[in-house]
Amino acid sequence: MAAGDRSAGDDRKGSVGFAAAVGGVAGAALAGHRGPRGIVAGALAGAAGLATSEWIARARQRPGEIPALWQRIAFSGALVAPLGWAAERLAGKESVAVGSIAVGTGTGAIGGLLGIRPQKVVLGPLLGAAIGGAFATRRRPVPAAIVAATTMVAYRTVSALVFRDAQVSLLADHYSDDWTTLWWARADGRAAILTHPDETSKPLALLAARYPQYRANPPDGPVIVITATSWTAWSFT
Repeated sequence: MAAGDRSAGDDRKGSVGFAAAVGGVAGAALAGHRGPRGIVAGALAGAAGLATSEWIARARQRPGEIPALWQRIAFSGALVAPLGWAAERLAGKESVAVGSIAVGTGTGAIGGLLGIRPQKVVLGPLLGAAIGGAFATRRRPVPAAIVAATTMVAYRTVSALVFRDAQVSLLADHYSDDWTTLWWARADGRAAILTHPDETSKPLALLAARYPQYRANPPDGPVIVITATSWTAWSFT
């Protein structure tokens, strides 16, 4: 086995093991209201489920790619489940309605802040409050771990559907000891990844025409296409 293949295999084992640990803790938190046997069963089910999905995602992952979106969503839901469980224990005997709404809003706010973009920051707590409010109307109390995990999974899913265009910026600048010649220009836009040969052949040919080094060894692989939506520039003079 080549060193690269062995390293990739070790990395996959490590990520699967970590996923099993996270899934086990999440499963225990989600089943925390079912007693000791339920907690053990939940931990085993969570560990097996998240480890299996991680193995599948890593097996399908190409070099240089990040894990599949569906796995990242599942992982984020598993990560916040224990936080919901802890919040419930700290809240004590607070009303179920306030607890569900608070947990949903807080979880949504965490997801929104991690999204960085202003639209996501606003969407997170609003969606979380709505989900928490829906849980609060149920006759039987819903464990905070379930509220937190459901909120995060729903937020990540809605966010992926609503904000599908990847936002990027390209910056070009010139620096000199002569400050009168300083300038910079920035293009903000949406990015898309092209993988089909019919889509990548033309831009790769343009790249080869621009740089002689690529003519003897043409590049392959995906192409990132950026559609500029706004331009910003500055110069000293």
